[in-house]
Amino acid sequence: MVAEKSNEIIAIPKLLDQLAIDWTIVTIDTMGCQRDIAQKIIDKKTEYILALKGNQGSLREDVEIFFAEQEAVGFKDCEISQHRRIDADRDRIETKMTTVIHDAEWLQKPDNWPSLKAIVIVESSREISGKIEEETRFYITSLVLLAHLIGPAIHGH
Repeated sequence: MVAEKSNEIIAIPKLLDQLAIDWTIVTIDTMGCQRDIAQKIIDKKTEYILALKGNQGSLREDVEIFFAEQEAVGFKDCEISQHRRIDADRDRIETKMTTVIHDAEWLQKPDNWPSLKAIVIVESSREISGKIEEETRFYITSLVLLAHLIGPAIHGH
């Protein structure tokens, strides 16, 4: 068991030790975006999708810059897959564009992430009663899947 005042970086590996998660997909928010946690997930014979923020030095910024550069040139320098999902009800329209950049080798070498295979970007737009909110989230993953398969794993987190 994990102590009450313990943080997620300590708690997640202990929790992973207790779970039978072989051959599943583990999604973790930004606090769990740690190389040791990624390695433990891989050691458990499973895959990861880890959310990026500013807790990994320049990793998120590097991914954000790379995505913007590739988007500006129509992704001609990399292999991608994309999937758009639209949900609507009476007063709300939500659009999510999932883009998977399948060549992450440039990121793997300097940062040494265990089994890193791809970068995932989710661009969300939510319109509620005429007001629009937009958000872009970034992830790294050990999965080799197309966007229409990775998107639901992230959305279901």
